[in-house]
Amino acid sequence: CHGTAVIDRNTILVALRIWIGITIALSVVAMKWASLRVAPLHGEELRSFIWSPALAVSSWRKRRPFASTWLRKSLIELVLLSIAVVTSWYLYLNLVPGFRPSTWEQGYIGAVPLYLLVHLLSLFVGLAFAASGWIFPAHMRWPFLASSIDEFWGRRWATWVSDWCRQVIFGRYRRQPLFGAFVVFVASGVWHEVLIDVPLLAIYGINVVGGWLLYFAIQAVGAALERLVFNRPSPFSRLYAWAVIVLPAPLALNEATLRAIGLYV
Repeated sequence: CHGTAVIDRNTILVALRIWIGITIALSVVAMKWASLRVAPLHGEELRSFIWSPALAVSSWRKRRPFASTWLRKSLIELVLLSIAVVTSWYLYLNLVPGFRPSTWEQGYIGAVPLYLLVHLLSLFVGLAFAASGWIFPAHMRWPFLASSIDEFWGRRWATWVSDWCRQVIFGRYRRQPLFGAFVVFVASGVWHEVLIDVPLLAIYGINVVGGWLLYFAIQAVGAALERLVFNRPSPFSRLYAWAVIVLPAPLALNEATLRAIGLYV
């Protein structure tokens, strides 16, 4: 038989998401192991770290005892974020297709619902870990309030990951901070390529490989220039930071990313 089997698109999407899920799970195990090589733990501390959301021992050590005031605040945040996520995804999926946006335009528009979803999921994880009696540092610390590239990536966006990068990667280059930051950004780009762009090419045959790597390379260069040019925060430095972060965003929120999260229209 010389016929070609046609695979349902939903089946392909499931395969893509399975790849992403397995890759993330393996990455978490590898990152925890790498962090323990730098800062070993033993006994009950080791078991607590392994089952916590922490990727780095440095993140795990920032935990603090459970407090009812934190729970109330987090539950309110959870409700508000849940409403925002449902609303943003509904509006995106029902209104955006009517405008027939390009993939580049979808990358800009899709940033909002994606951010809200990531923030909501990380809050869920933090609340689940609180059942152990400890409060874990927030994964997303309202990144839109950042006044610099360094603050955005280092202290507000995905702090569990940034803590790991500081401890395991950047720690090797403390005497070469610019080079260390460059290595961190490139490593992030490569990981996202393997996670998203490569499987899209393998499964869909759509080649957007290099988008994530280029985006993080731009962040690396932008952060280096920021440190060299701006001595203190100012309206111009904030404008510069957000231009570097936002303008090339569709390189990362490309067709591969949008398909993986169900926002490609």
